[in-house]
Amino acid sequence: NAAGQYEISNVVAGDYPELFTHKPGYDGAVTDPAPVFANTPTVVNPLQIRRDWASSLAGGRIHSFTGPNNAPFCGTGPGGAIDQALFTGWPSDMPAGQRIIVKLPAYVDVSAIAVDPGATCGDSNDAALRKYKIEFSKSGTSWSGAFTKAFANHSKEGTLDTVAISRKAVRYVRLTMLQNW
Repeated sequence: NAAGQYEISNVVAGDYPELFTHKPGYDGAVTDPAPVFANTPTVVNPLQIRRDWASSLAGGRIHSFTGPNNAPFCGTGPGGAIDQALFTGWPSDMPAGQRIIVKLPAYVDVSAIAVDPGATCGDSNDAALRKYKIEFSKSGTSWSGAFTKAFANHSKEGTLDTVAISRKAVRYVRLTMLQNW
């Protein structure tokens, strides 16, 4: 419900290592282990799901991109960057400077950016994203609020690396690949 409370009926008693929730257009959330007892309500820590405004499932779309569209070869093109599936991604070619611009479905106050730097399309870890730059725009033509992030090793690949930020009234997000491994 609107207060974040939920009920799951007819769950078999036992020890569950985690409770996972997912809603299209939102990032999933996981609870700590929880024992479930027969005929007894079980209370778990509240799940905080976060809206992913850039997700194609939430109305985000690819506005533009540089580099080739590798969809015929890989099965996914630039849209793989915003489909909320960690096993797909945006397979693009280096050299550095390839970019993708995502148009959000509305003007959004952005509080975090999440990036999975892992290689896609069956490529080796050397193709993983090592350093990138994110910029923000209201119009898609004038960019500001840039920040860069560099990964020290491959430990974040296959997971979302989240950076807390604060940007107001954002409609476009531009990611530029600066370096791979």
